[in-house]
Order: sequence, then C-alpha cells, then structure tokens
Amino acid sequence: MSMFLKYKELAGKAIEKYKGRVVCRAVSTEVIRGYWDPERIIIIEFDSPEIAKDFCLSDEYKHANTISAECTINCIHIVITPADGF
Repeated sequence: MSMFLKYKELAGKAIEKYKGRVVCRAVSTEVIRGYWDPERIIIIEFDSPEIAKDFCLSDEYKHANTISAECTINCIHIVITPADGF
C-alpha cells in the first residue's frame, strides 16, 4: 500500500471518529490570483472549531499526519469565524 493510501485510510478513520464531513475533495486546482498552488484540496467540516482542533491534535490524526509529512507537503487551516452573508 502506498504511503498516501495509508494516510488516507488513517485520516478517514480519524475524520469519522470526530464526525467530520468532507465538503470538497479536489485533485486539481487553478490559481487565478496569488501564489498558493496545491495539487489537492480537501475541505472538512466539523461541528465546531474546538472539535476540528481536537481532531488535528488527536492521536489518530497525529499518526496519519506523520505519514502524510513523509509523502506530501500539507497545510491545515481551521476557520474559526466564517463570514456572514457570503
């Protein structure tokens, strides 16, 4: 099994445990403005910012993230206060 597939399996279990919902999974992107040009974007929704942080700091996700760091360049952002009316 490739490292990325192992990451995906472990991360998926952690997302499920913390009741996350995958909102968007994109395997190609196009930069219109700016410099960020990821190969892949995954947006996961949690019931609260606190649960999202708990997920990111959980033992389950830490193990997945260790594997991810060996095979990808990643960045995790948590939206604390979404914009109203957008």
